[in-house]
Amino acid sequence: MSGMTEGRLALLRVIPGPTSVGPTLRNFINGGDGIVTSLDDAMLMALRDEIEEDSDVEVVPFGALVRRALEAAGEQALPLASKDQYESALGQAARALSDESPFRRAARFPGIRQALASTLNELAEWGYDLRETGQLSDDLKAKALDLAELHEETEKLLGAIGRELHAKQLKNCLEAISDPESRPSRIMVFIQSEAPPLK
Repeated sequence: MSGMTEGRLALLRVIPGPTSVGPTLRNFINGGDGIVTSLDDAMLMALRDEIEEDSDVEVVPFGALVRRALEAAGEQALPLASKDQYESALGQAARALSDESPFRRAARFPGIRQALASTLNELAEWGYDLRETGQLSDDLKAKALDLAELHEETEKLLGAIGRELHAKQLKNCLEAISDPESRPSRIMVFIQSEAPPLK
């Protein structure tokens, strides 16, 4: 890290475990102030244990870092919806779908709501627009449009209670322009082997 210049992005491949993560983290800590985050909460806790309280390096959850970036750009950043809030809003939004929709009745079951929430979240994080159905069969087109409507209505319901989804914040963050003076000088992000493009 010591040879990095400001504004540069470096990708480091590290085998998970204390023998490789530890030295990489210590090298970052020795470089001065900065922020360390992870897409994995368990990893975040392990990182927090490795960094001394008086360190110039701060451990910040990834969602909080996104929120900071949005606020620094002057954008609104609502609190994130909890899993229960998301699934509840999804179930309520499903009631507004047409009678022909396979999701209208199915979403009353908690397991189906959980699966739909997971699927919609993953599609959003990978940047899929469910309204772009050009190459789908008619049957799949109808289902994709139902899912798009379900997702949009869910976001509206969450917005009405002052909450939003992580994928929406990530998208807004990537589109926002912040003052360079408000940006952290260094950030180290630990990701898994496969992370969605929005992250």
